Amino acid sequence: MNHSENQTNSEKTGLSGQKVAKQIRPRSRVESPLDLDHWQSRVFKARVTRSGQTHETSGYYVRIQSRGHRENFALHTTDREAAAVNARKIYLSILANGWTQTVAEHKTNLIESADDPTLGEYIELVRATCTLGAITLENYARKLRTITAAIKGMKRLGPDANKYDCRGQRGGRKAWVTAVNRIPIRCLTDEAVLRWRTNYLRSRAGDAIKTERARHTVDSMIRNCKCLFASKLVKKLGVAIKLPDPVPFRSIEPITKGLITFRYFSEIDPLKLLDDAEQELKADHPEQFMIVLLALGAGLRRKEIDGLRWSSVLKETNKIRIVNHEFFSAKSRYSQADVSVEPELIEELLALRTPDAGEYVIASRNKPRWVSTYQYYRANEHFAGACTWLRGKGIKKGNPLHTLRKEYGRLIVEGYGIYAASRALRHSNVQVTAAHYADDTRWIVPGIFKRQPINVTPMPQQTVKPTDVRAG
Repeated sequence: MNHSENQTNSEKTGLSGQKVAKQIRPRSRVESPLDLDHWQSRVFKARVTRSGQTHETSGYYVRIQSRGHRENFALHTTDREAAAVNARKIYLSILANGWTQTVAEHKTNLIESADDPTLGEYIELVRATCTLGAITLENYARKLRTITAAIKGMKRLGPDANKYDCRGQRGGRKAWVTAVNRIPIRCLTDEAVLRWRTNYLRSRAGDAIKTERARHTVDSMIRNCKCLFASKLVKKLGVAIKLPDPVPFRSIEPITKGLITFRYFSEIDPLKLLDDAEQELKADHPEQFMIVLLALGAGLRRKEIDGLRWSSVLKETNKIRIVNHEFFSAKSRYSQADVSVEPELIEELLALRTPDAGEYVIASRNKPRWVSTYQYYRANEHFAGACTWLRGKGIKKGNPLHTLRKEYGRLIVEGYGIYAASRALRHSNVQVTAAHYADDTRWIVPGIFKRQPINVTPMPQQTVKPTDVRAG
């Protein structure tokens, strides 16, 4: 069609040349994610609320969904066209490399330099320089990664990087740890940590018990992270690494003041519990019975029971020796000691020892081994059975075995005082005993009604001294 024909058609239809041109323009094709126009219409500026006021960010963001997973990415530019270029680059990286590598490369906005260390670099330097125990360091590092990942929105990084996929064939947790380790420490500002703490508590509001537990949980996690950035530890690192100023976590104050809320309150009748254990466990589940005996009658921790050898059961002196060996390391240097027990407890243990018993008091089909990154229990199946039995007896705490240790401490406190209890429990100082174990079931009244200045009245449930607690 030439120009004259086009003009004739325009005159016939009464349309301008511009409208005719628009009318004959071919239909536009469907937008492809490979086109910049596609991303220009999808980048956006986020809206954030601070101090009750809503603000719009200066830089652009994009939300990308692919392969059943969705993430938001900061594009680090205030120009829409440049943001579209960055968004397309991220999308192409997802198609080529998958979610895990893309998130690690683009979402954390890494700047790797000596003055901008990452979590992984700092943890490895602490591991190589300081004398923290391997399990202690791994526990601190786990709490640090959890908080950091929550701050950066990296709880899950796609199907191949999931912190909860510990045993999955994809190695999800390993990929998640690798990605989180690449986050720079500078993101752990006081404002970010406090925002995480507030969000954590809000998500568990509405239930008084859950809220109280959440308060202690966040304090415990922050306390562990503080230990990882403690001034004494940082000094050992020298000038090998430069931390941001202020140092992360140091100025964060705990919500719960003191440790008094952790104090143990007894709800156990130890004599009845031992009678029930003898009747219900001794014949059919001797290992579980011995576990209860050692926790309640000697105050041993789970790890100490698991690693206890027959050579450490000293019949001549009625003691149980807690000592390190190749597959056991005590909680601290104060934990290595001889624990005095009643003769009847030693007799019960030896009576349950079979001719084919191995070197460990609690027999198990699992072999002992040294694990440096988590607590490994050789006799875990027996501990699980004992805990189930104790819960059936009304001990509803998260760790019923440790409740028996606290009951042991309560009996020593009432019989001989808190200092004797601190020594028997092998604590580093008496403050720990006072905060966690010093329950006293006796009622103490001032005696103002012409009685003795101090009048001690037992509670309705039977109160006994440690020497009264014996098996059988």
